[in-house]
Amino acid sequence: AAVLAQVVLWTTVGLIYLMIEGHLSLTSLWFGHPVIVPITVVQFVAVSGLLVSATWVRNRTPAKWAIINENVKWFFSLLLLSFVLLSMITIATEQEFFTVLGLNEPLVPYIVHPGYPSLATELCFLLIAAWGMLPFNGLRRLVVAIISFSISLYAIVGHLFKMPTVFFYLPNISSGIALLTAILLSLSSLALIIMSVKWRYFHTPWRGEL
Repeated sequence: AAVLAQVVLWTTVGLIYLMIEGHLSLTSLWFGHPVIVPITVVQFVAVSGLLVSATWVRNRTPAKWAIINENVKWFFSLLLLSFVLLSMITIATEQEFFTVLGLNEPLVPYIVHPGYPSLATELCFLLIAAWGMLPFNGLRRLVVAIISFSISLYAIVGHLFKMPTVFFYLPNISSGIALLTAILLSLSSLALIIMSVKWRYFHTPWRGEL
């Protein structure tokens, strides 16, 4: 899980660089497929913080540092949740906020509106944020992580077979999930699954985790 968290973290750092340089179009790993939009990059910053802080909570961690890590995890979970709510409100009200953050490429494929993320992407982020706020050793955490992993894996299959509806492109309703977004979401969700299984079945909790 720690390795997966680091992969997501450093990939996000690379995406931030591409966003600053205005080259997010390079994230379309296959020609003619959707690219990562800026708000998704920002959301992955929160996901990276959540994953890294969660992997630091271990049996050998002193209680005071475990509490700090738990608070940091909660911070990034709430931050991610706020980004998701911002995205959903903007999409629902058809505001132009994300157009300002858009890619300046009018013909980006499988994008309903410039800068708008996929609704399925936002659902996965919502599930990840919920994971960060659920009890450590609860079964619900594992279920939430599995659902998020299934959605992202489903989108990857859609890209492999070039089926837009399978990677959640719905004309006039939802942009498609970019392939790199789906890969990062699947890695993030897999890390959450590993941690959920570890904490539920192989981890002796400290008092603050109960």
